[in-house]
Amino acid sequence: MARMTSSSAAPGAYGLALTGLADAGTAGAGLLNARVPVDWPSVHVRYEAGRSSAEIAVDDEHASYPWGADGAVIARRAEGTITVVAPERVSGDELVHPLLAWSASAFARWLGREAFHAGGLLIGDGVWGVTGDRGAGKSTLLAAAARAGIGVMADDLLVMRGTTTFAGPRCVDLRSEAADYLGDGRAVQTRGRERHRVDLAPVVAEASLQGWILLAWADAAELVPVRPAEALLRIGAQRMMQLGTAGPERMLDQVALPVLELRRPRRLGGLGESVDLLRQLS
Repeated sequence: MARMTSSSAAPGAYGLALTGLADAGTAGAGLLNARVPVDWPSVHVRYEAGRSSAEIAVDDEHASYPWGADGAVIARRAEGTITVVAPERVSGDELVHPLLAWSASAFARWLGREAFHAGGLLIGDGVWGVTGDRGAGKSTLLAAAARAGIGVMADDLLVMRGTTTFAGPRCVDLRSEAADYLGDGRAVQTRGRERHRVDLAPVVAEASLQGWILLAWADAAELVPVRPAEALLRIGAQRMMQLGTAGPERMLDQVALPVLELRRPRRLGGLGESVDLLRQLS
């Protein structure tokens, strides 16, 4: 990767130092970690005016994802670049999430890392990964935890090298009802949809994975252990961008840690009880 050198001065997220943000015309750097470790590889972000008919595609060298009616984000392994192609520049909010998350997933695979559709909470001596199927209330729980003073390592994408997790952008996106209940969030437009973005406090750039929280709905809130075979299947289903022959054996370090299921009611009023249960992990 031609540009993938180390940098400690650039902002970053997901284990990548990001250069070129100013030239790309974005204001998203403020939602990234201000300075990153020197061993984080550097990826250059750029904007290209034009239109793209790229489809969703990923291989060992390139990854593309359509954005809007005639735009796309394209990641190139050899060049170490993320290029946003669109008639007009995307906003910093759009770049930081979701475009950066999608691109970072590709680089994670190319770098031999794991990337999961998951969040992370800083509890006790490290990070607990938080994941669940679509609609499991992950982001709402993370925002409630942040409001209660628990550090949020990442929201929608958790990237790790072995069991070392990397901080994501400093924001969580919520639906309007959750934002109204928590009394937090600012309106942002991403792909024509309005979301309510909660800005997060800074956290450490890296932290060790301590275990996993799998989300489920139930009548009462409780934490229960998950059997290893079930944990492997459920966490494996949240892996991002399966490339080449990367099999489940690559996940053994991650799923060898404790895995718990957080069962809780769907009602927003039960968030406090769920957060209290998570605190017990410290």
